[in-house]
Amino acid sequence: MNGYEKNLQALREHHPEVAELLECPIETDHIQVIHAKSGAARLLVRTESGATLAVHNEDDPIKVARRTAAKIRHLEGVLVVLGMGLGYLAKYLAEDLENGAALIVYEADPGIFKTALKEVDLSALFSSPQVKVVVGPDANISQWAYYYLLKTGGTVQVARFEPAFRLNPELYQKKLGPELLQTTKSALTNLATAKSFGPIFTKNIIESIPHIVSTQGVNALHNQFQGETAIIVAAGPSLGKNVQVLKRAKNHAVIICADTVLGYLLARRITPDFVVSVDPQVETYYKFKEIDIPRDVSLVFHPSCHEQIVKHFPGPKFVTESGMLAYQWLKAYWPAKGAIDRDVQCQVHLGFNLAEWIGCQNIILIGQDLCYTDDRMHVRGGSYLSEKDERQYVNTGAKVENIFGEHVGTYPVYLSYRSLWEKKVKEFRGIVLNATEGGLNISGARNCLLTDALLECCSDATFSVIQKILPLSENVDVPNLMPLTNEIRDRLRDFHRLQRVSRRLMRMLTDMKVRRKNTKQVDEELARMSHRCERLTSLIPRYANTLGLLQMIDFKLELYMVQDRTNAIDEIENELERFDKQIERGLRFYGDIQNAVPFMRNCLTPLHGRLERLQDLFEKIYQGKAPGPLGQDLALVEECNLLELFDKAEDIISRHLGDKLSADGESEKFAILRMRNALELHQIHKAVQAGSDADRLFPQNPEVRSLRAQVAEQWDHWQSKVQSVGKACEIVDRPVLADGDFYFQLGQYECAADHYQRIAEHARQNNQVRGEAWYRVAQSHQQAQQTESAVWALEQALLIDPANSRVYFDLGVQSLANGVLESAERFFEKGAEIALDDPEYCEAVGAVLSAAGAHSEAILFYERGLVRNPADGDLLEKINNAYQSVFEVTHSV
Repeated sequence: MNGYEKNLQALREHHPEVAELLECPIETDHIQVIHAKSGAARLLVRTESGATLAVHNEDDPIKVARRTAAKIRHLEGVLVVLGMGLGYLAKYLAEDLENGAALIVYEADPGIFKTALKEVDLSALFSSPQVKVVVGPDANISQWAYYYLLKTGGTVQVARFEPAFRLNPELYQKKLGPELLQTTKSALTNLATAKSFGPIFTKNIIESIPHIVSTQGVNALHNQFQGETAIIVAAGPSLGKNVQVLKRAKNHAVIICADTVLGYLLARRITPDFVVSVDPQVETYYKFKEIDIPRDVSLVFHPSCHEQIVKHFPGPKFVTESGMLAYQWLKAYWPAKGAIDRDVQCQVHLGFNLAEWIGCQNIILIGQDLCYTDDRMHVRGGSYLSEKDERQYVNTGAKVENIFGEHVGTYPVYLSYRSLWEKKVKEFRGIVLNATEGGLNISGARNCLLTDALLECCSDATFSVIQKILPLSENVDVPNLMPLTNEIRDRLRDFHRLQRVSRRLMRMLTDMKVRRKNTKQVDEELARMSHRCERLTSLIPRYANTLGLLQMIDFKLELYMVQDRTNAIDEIENELERFDKQIERGLRFYGDIQNAVPFMRNCLTPLHGRLERLQDLFEKIYQGKAPGPLGQDLALVEECNLLELFDKAEDIISRHLGDKLSADGESEKFAILRMRNALELHQIHKAVQAGSDADRLFPQNPEVRSLRAQVAEQWDHWQSKVQSVGKACEIVDRPVLADGDFYFQLGQYECAADHYQRIAEHARQNNQVRGEAWYRVAQSHQQAQQTESAVWALEQALLIDPANSRVYFDLGVQSLANGVLESAERFFEKGAEIALDDPEYCEAVGAVLSAAGAHSEAILFYERGLVRNPADGDLLEKINNAYQSVFEVTHSV
């Protein structure tokens, strides 16, 4: 077997997709193999431009590769080598790779790669379980970087093979920047999230299983709003600028909001169509408390969102599938739900995916600042953080430029969010408008005002979102829960046995560690203890699947298992050193199992009990929609509440809303349940009505009186919040010229001119405002270098408001630009009369005249300004300079 076949065999075993690529015709005519002075092979490669570039050192490329590898020596995480050449550097990097590290080798040119296989023995490189080889211009490096990042738990470092960057700089820069580094930022964010929130994610998913199996999936929503416009509402601090405009969009667009901003919108009488929920923290649920949620708001939730949100939400619910291990473990036991959780780091990312999934053609973003405005991370009332926490984040933020070029602070994670936003916008086939009116730029999304976005994307036709999706949410096929129940029971049994074995191993390893301290050799007793440990350890593989589930809450266990497979410890030659490492590894590994198993058992044991009761309950609920006897329905409501299926209980209660409840024991209990359920589902207005009915029928019941007091307190709190918000909205007065100013700051001068002109032509505005608007129209045209339009707008400004000195100044400047000095002087003179010889005006005119070479005329205006402000040293200096210029010209003559 020659060297090429040996390399190819290693590729087939460990990188089959690369081996398959080599079976296709590959062009190598542009590559010439030559030899260095040391005799080692090197390359001459002809580029597309016809130039020939040398790859590798002309003296001794192997020696250079060894020296470079020693400098780079990688200890942990992922090392990406961009460019391979003949593979010398990659080969030596792989030899020095530490346990727990990974190496990704990328070569864009398949011809160079094929040539390397013929010239150098790289079989050891290709056979290493810590190495991934990626070849071709379209190959995806980032997915492998992400994969090995999860495996190693470290960071990503990049080594550039400079000859490759010289051969194809554009491609390699693209691989380095937009593809690899930006994706790595997102991957690191996801990894940090998984490490921090793994237990919470798992607990929330397991707690929500009864709701997931009985809730419609997002697949029911696919393309239901084809061609419509969606508005994604985030909780950024700029949301307050345009939240009132959002009211106009109701029934003209699909309004999707983040869960933290739901109460903020409802208090302003804006009812979104969908609220999306992703974050697992309980603080997110607190934003749902003490607000009145109507049933025509639908929830789209990620299985890992806080389980209280799912349990207590009153409206239609839809769930997306998840790639998280807890969901993947159990999803085979219920019908497919549909997945829209790709590239999601926050709620509004899920909102964007939802808008695309339901078929929206245009997407408008508001409140998506991605930075701090007025020293805030979120709009007031739209954050689950305390004021103290917000200030702490703001004070430690990074500095970036916003859409106006101003330096603002930001939370570093927001920059990762932005990278993901830009990826989503690039891949979206429709139009994305960023109507945030502030914040950071999102590449690919056009900045505009919300009013303009609505005019551009929304028609006058109306449609009802809730009427379309309500039937979809009710059409749920509840599965047979027995297989799911059996799976949970089996895993609980395995966790019990795994914990028992781990506990015994921990005791034995601890005894071995004590024994080891008192001996300098592996004596007979220590060997006997080790043998007993090995026998117990041999039981562990029986529970491999169950052990794998512990990764959901303890990411380190996966790292230990990956590192164990390298057999690095077992290859240590010194017997005592190897023994110490084995004890250390065992204590760490089985100690983590001891900590993780109780958590899983505490989550799964209640779920097993609930599932056993759910099957019978679901059969009773879904047998028919017709109301049953009151006593029978009463028992169903109590069973639903016991299992925290408050929405199912509410459906049963709603069957009797048209019936007259009599003053008997069953009706009394049913009336109280109506009040309790309305409170559980955050429907305070319904609780008020239910309380009124209960008090009318059962005025002496102490439980009714107590509940009514609780309801009244919540209702008063909510109403005071709504009223205070209403008063605040009444006094907010957006400046008349603000819309034009927004586009002017962005440098969109034509849009700015259009907005200013609308105000200028508005007959209801007073002349001073209209004159100022015409003046700003002129400024916009000047910035766009449309001189004639600018002069025309200045003339309109004069007609409306002839007392604006700035108009005369600009007309004078235009006259100077056209070489008409006399006309310019008349305009400047008129402006000075209006400005009453204002020194600043006179100084500005003098500067313009001086720059145009009219030094004598400039002196006259400088002196008029000096009369008004004789202490102005700057004016004196300018007068002296102007006199000097006149003197020099005269002397020259």
